[in-house]
Amino acid sequence: MKSMIIGGGSIGLLMAAYIHQAGVDVCLCTRTSKQADALNADGVTLHAEGITKNMSIHSIQLDQAPIEEADMLVFAVKSYDLHTVMKQIAPKLKQHQVLLFLQNGMTHVEEASQLENPSIGIGTLSHGALRESATVVRHTGVGELRWANYHKSSSFLTEMMTQMNQEDFVVKEENSWQEVLWSKLLVNVCINPLTALTGVKNGDILASVELKQMMRNVFEEAIQLHPRNPDYIIQWEKVLQVCKQTSQNQSSMLVDLRNKRRTERDSILGYLVRLAQSRNVSIPFIQFLDQAIREREHNF
Repeated sequence: MKSMIIGGGSIGLLMAAYIHQAGVDVCLCTRTSKQADALNADGVTLHAEGITKNMSIHSIQLDQAPIEEADMLVFAVKSYDLHTVMKQIAPKLKQHQVLLFLQNGMTHVEEASQLENPSIGIGTLSHGALRESATVVRHTGVGELRWANYHKSSSFLTEMMTQMNQEDFVVKEENSWQEVLWSKLLVNVCINPLTALTGVKNGDILASVELKQMMRNVFEEAIQLHPRNPDYIIQWEKVLQVCKQTSQNQSSMLVDLRNKRRTERDSILGYLVRLAQSRNVSIPFIQFLDQAIREREHNF
C-alpha cells in the first residue's frame, strides 16, 4: 500500500511519522520545494513522550507529486486551503483511491460531497502536535484518530485504517461521520477562540471561573445546532476532558494568530453562524467570537 499525505504542517508531519512507523509506504507532499528538499535530506524528526525518533520519509512538492500512483491520500491541509488543493490534484485522482479528510470544522464536507470516489473517510485528530521546523514535529498530547465512512462502508478503507492503529497512535472507526465532526467541532469552538483571544493555554480556561463560564455559554449555543440531539452532559464532559488532556497546549487558532496567519475561523465559527442564521437561532457569544477573530485577522 502506498499512501500520500498532502500538507507539511504539524498534522501532516505527525501523520507521516506514525504511518511510517506502522510500516506503510508513505510520501509527504508539501507546498514548497524547500520543505520537500529539507525532508529528503534530514527525514522527519518526531519528539514524543521524551523519546526522539528520526525517520527517512520521501517528500515531494505537491505540484510534482504522482498523485495517481497512491492507494491512499490523506488531506492534512488547513480547511481554507483544501479547495485549492483539490482543484490542483483533481485531474490525477483515480476512482480506486482511498481518500481521508482530517480538517477542522465542517466546510471540507462540501469538497467530499463533490467526489465520485467510493472510499472516502472523514476523520478528526485529538492529538496535540507542534511543528518546530520544516522537518521536526513534537507530539504534545496523546489522543486518537476517529474516523467514519462518508458514502458507504468500505472494506478497503477499513483495512488501511486498521493498519495505522498503534499503541501510541490509536485509530478508531465510528458509525457516523456527522457525530465524529460535531464532537470535534464542539471542542474546537469552545476552546480555540477563547485561547486565541486571551493568549492562554488550553488548561488555563478551566482555572478561570470567567473563562470556564464563557466556554459553557459557547457550548450551550453550539449544541443546540447539533443535527442529532446528543446527550448534553456527555458532550460537555468530552469538551472538559480534551481541555484537561491538552492543558499545556496552545490551540492552533492561538498559534495562527501569534504568527499572523489566517485561522480556521470560517470552518468553525463561521459555519455555526451561518447555520444559526439559516435556522433563525440566536448565538450571540459565538457571533462575538467570530467577529473578534475576524478583526484580528484583518489587522495583520
